[in-house]
Amino acid sequence: MFYKKLLTSLMLTSILSLALTPLLALAEEQPQSTEATEISREFSDSSILAESLPELILPSESDVSETASQSEENAAESYEELPSSESTEQAESHSLDSEEDEEDTYLSPIITEDNQSSLGSSLKTGMRSFSRADTRLAWDQSKLPRTDFIDVSSHQGNISVAEYNNLKKYGVSGVVVKLTESTSYRNPYAKNQIDNAKAAGLKVSAYHYSWFTTKKSAEAEAKYFAAYAKELNLGPDTVMVNDIEEPKILDKVKTADSVAFANALIKTHKFNQVIHYSSLSWFSSGNGPLDIPQLGGAASTWIAQYLYQPSKDNLLHQTASAWQWSSQMLFPGEKRVLDVNIDYNGRFSKKVTLTPQGPYIPFNKYVNISNANDSVYSNFNWKERYKSSTIHKKTYLAKGKYDHINGNVYYSIYDSKDNWMGYINSQSTTITDAHGSYIPLNRYVSITRDNNPLWSNFNWKQKGSSKGIYNKTLLAKGEYRHYNGSTYYSLYDSKNVWLGYIHNGATKLTTANGLLSAHSQYVTVKSPNYKTWADFSGTQQGTTTNMNNKTYLVKGANHTFKGPVYYSLYDAKGKWFGLLNKNATKPAAPQGPYQSFNKSVTITNKNYALWSNFNWKRKPNSNGLYNKKFIAKGLYKHTNGSTYYSLYDSKDVWRGYINSASTKLN
Repeated sequence: MFYKKLLTSLMLTSILSLALTPLLALAEEQPQSTEATEISREFSDSSILAESLPELILPSESDVSETASQSEENAAESYEELPSSESTEQAESHSLDSEEDEEDTYLSPIITEDNQSSLGSSLKTGMRSFSRADTRLAWDQSKLPRTDFIDVSSHQGNISVAEYNNLKKYGVSGVVVKLTESTSYRNPYAKNQIDNAKAAGLKVSAYHYSWFTTKKSAEAEAKYFAAYAKELNLGPDTVMVNDIEEPKILDKVKTADSVAFANALIKTHKFNQVIHYSSLSWFSSGNGPLDIPQLGGAASTWIAQYLYQPSKDNLLHQTASAWQWSSQMLFPGEKRVLDVNIDYNGRFSKKVTLTPQGPYIPFNKYVNISNANDSVYSNFNWKERYKSSTIHKKTYLAKGKYDHINGNVYYSIYDSKDNWMGYINSQSTTITDAHGSYIPLNRYVSITRDNNPLWSNFNWKQKGSSKGIYNKTLLAKGEYRHYNGSTYYSLYDSKNVWLGYIHNGATKLTTANGLLSAHSQYVTVKSPNYKTWADFSGTQQGTTTNMNNKTYLVKGANHTFKGPVYYSLYDAKGKWFGLLNKNATKPAAPQGPYQSFNKSVTITNKNYALWSNFNWKRKPNSNGLYNKKFIAKGLYKHTNGSTYYSLYDSKDVWRGYINSASTKLN
């Protein structure tokens, strides 16, 4: 088997040499690009080779024996040899017949020192060719972005304390060391690189070059990574990096697998911080497969993007945790060309004193409190300020946020009067606009004010006013709890016509039967065929049989959602006669309507009174009419309970109104 592999390797080397010779010759003839644009043409196809990349300055033989053909740009992958030719073909393509099979049997590539990859290798492979002068950067604090930390692998070999101390002179205060790749490779120089970095006072983080394409393989690689980290005495607060950039797995990359990798490190292996590294084109912000929000937000990413002319005045990806802005930094006194990075929030370097909650990040977005079962905190020692139920469904301004090492994001929220409300887990909120989130309500409301505006939108374009719907009962299908502290109902009538948004202060919650609103009016019952009601639950009070043509005082009215209005009827003595449909009545004066009578009556009460009107003004010259006959042409059934005749004498002269009780029919 050894000779078979050796023969295959020699044949591939010969073919590759023949194929590359004209390409390399052609590359040398190309003119050098001088345009000042981004170098971030990040190729994901590993078949595209770097065109005449400058030779790297490698460690001395005493540190590590590596040749240019073994550099990270030209590393070739090999896979675990399987028992049959069919299995070998599967391993070389790193794929299985089905996702289900892959979950059951994870075939990890066999990684050795000869074919291992380092952080950013896929991006470096895809870079366009430059001369040594254009590619390598000399440290210049006045022009270039900060060099907060570097990242190293076995390609850098052993690094002494003195070398680290030299780098510190130029702003380097952290180092990210490659520990593992797949489930078969460990960086043999990691212990030296870590121990000497610690001795020099640098902050140490670690990265793993990932090959996983399933949840199971992600968890397996996380376990392998964590085991070596613990063996090297890296504590739980160490930043652990998922270096997800291998071109061969691009078409299988799923955000969920990187989340599983991070969760395994945090929940199973008890490391508190995980960052995801890749080039811009792999993240969703660059239209790649890795969804930044699912990974935990921009602060959970470390983005590689190289510029032709990097500048401290053009800092990219400032919402990310860090930006790798060059792979070609040559520091004074150094032989190695190093990757350099700017640390935006202090996770990788000692530029910022890192607290568990991380640095304050400006946010300035409105949020609606969607979870009533959480806590709002006064500080990150988890002192509870109050329960989120106190502010449930209300809208606040999240001025800032914190990406805590526990994996959660916490918002610092304020009300409309700029009062600080506390810290709340972002998962208990919903990002919204100033008017807040739509909250289903489906409650009936009565309109209690006749001068309130109805709004078309929350830019305060007026749709109408409450004058036309005053005292009516409407359906509030939903509500908005605005940042300004007010609640607005979305109103609909019984025909499902939207009427607009109204301030809830102009309404009162009720049932479909509406509220009993104040109403003072005299009405006369005009039909004997209606029922009167004691309430809206179906309890009958009586009928209008004995109320017909009588006049009552309306003291209240219910405007129901479906349309009918019910009057609450009283007589002059304050006796309640129940609720009656308005349609069974007609407006009247207190005396009620005139009713034709035309009967002869005799005044039988010596103390009779004749009235000129129903304001009770006495009729003059009405004495001496006792025991005389008159014609009662009409009558009135007054709300005071009495009936009054309209009297005429034999000459058809009107003599006034008299209480029927002072007369008798002839």
